[in-house]
Amino acid sequence: MEMPYDYQGAIAAAQLLDGSGEERILQELDQACLDEEGRLKVMPADFYASHPQLHLSLWCVRRGFYCLPTSELVDWLRVRIEGESAIEISAGHGAIGRALNIPITDSRLHEHPDIILHYGRLEQGVTKYPDDVERLTAAEACEKYAPSVIIGAWVVHRYDPRHHDSQGGVRGVDEFAMLMKPFVTRYIHIGHRRVHAKKPLLRKLAPTEHALPGLYDRPSDPGAVVWEWIK
Repeated sequence: MEMPYDYQGAIAAAQLLDGSGEERILQELDQACLDEEGRLKVMPADFYASHPQLHLSLWCVRRGFYCLPTSELVDWLRVRIEGESAIEISAGHGAIGRALNIPITDSRLHEHPDIILHYGRLEQGVTKYPDDVERLTAAEACEKYAPSVIIGAWVVHRYDPRHHDSQGGVRGVDEFAMLMKPFVTRYIHIGHRRVHAKKPLLRKLAPTEHALPGLYDRPSDPGAVVWEWIK
């Protein structure tokens, strides 16, 4: 079973609100941040900065969002991949890849009945994939597109029973094997220092860390970060 990431803080925040308070927060963020097809939009960082983090965390948990992509993040990524072939893996809502006009791929794991049931018991929304998110595992996406640069946000790494404490998911991504593909030169991961601290790839290869302004995500504590592995 895939393990959910960091929902306790937002659920606790929801419990501090009466029903109308939670509904108001969800409606306000839905109206501002979702397009006419219900897809997550890329928003200016100033927008998220104007909202309490606990409200953002609550919205993410209820709607199945993890990374909240900003214009500033997308602009930075666009410069980093200029002139190179790139894809987004584990794309979820696909907002990053859509904004960069690159292939958007995901195994679409959250459509599996067991995952829907599990997250429902946790009062946590699953990711709802737009039609343009191509159903491909990370390995399949690499083989199909042979990208030079791989971008992923909040990628669940592959669980290894030999290193139980590293956690992960049995259907997660073998990030080291992916990076070692001969055509891959860089892997850019947008995540959280605490939540993703046990990634096996961090033990094997030291990334360049980018503490960019304008990073927003699901946890209620600070720690949003971009890690870049360059071969």
